[in-house]
Amino acid sequence: MSAREPTPTGWSIFDELATPAPQTFEYWLHAEEPFEIGGQHDIRLEMPTAGCQIDMLEPEGLIVDQTDQFDPPPRERIQLSQWHLTASTTEATREQHFATVIRPHRAGEEQPTGASIERTDNCHAVRAETADGEVIALWRTGPGELSAMGVTSDGDVAAVKLDADGIAVEGFVFGGEMLDYEGELVPH
Repeated sequence: MSAREPTPTGWSIFDELATPAPQTFEYWLHAEEPFEIGGQHDIRLEMPTAGCQIDMLEPEGLIVDQTDQFDPPPRERIQLSQWHLTASTTEATREQHFATVIRPHRAGEEQPTGASIERTDNCHAVRAETADGEVIALWRTGPGELSAMGVTSDGDVAAVKLDADGIAVEGFVFGGEMLDYEGELVPH
């Protein structure tokens, strides 16, 4: 399940994966230019007119690497240059989730890098700084009302955009109707 934030300041992505037998998992990103890798929480991509900052919040302990090679190699007539970033888990499990924040920006602009994640009995919540405030996104992982980081919702996915003063200015709910932040209903 993935969700887009309610404003075009970036994306908070939550991927749930499962397999019949334990195995390691990989998260892939692709680009026409190489990524700058400062660890799983500091991945950057710069293009001539735009770029993005990527924070792989969970799982912790990812091995992050990249290559410009294809596996398997394309046919000789295909002349494609592309970089492939792979973030790999180290332990074999039957289930895994990845929580990632991607913040696009124009060339030369810096984006805030602060982000955190919280797990409750029935949801995962991500808080990510934006240029003009914060976004908090929740994803359902079990039954009941979602509540984390000040956000409460009956939806399967919910997000709240906060302005620089911490006031909820916009919201999004999928699979439900109710959304509030700190006890106040949020327009969505």
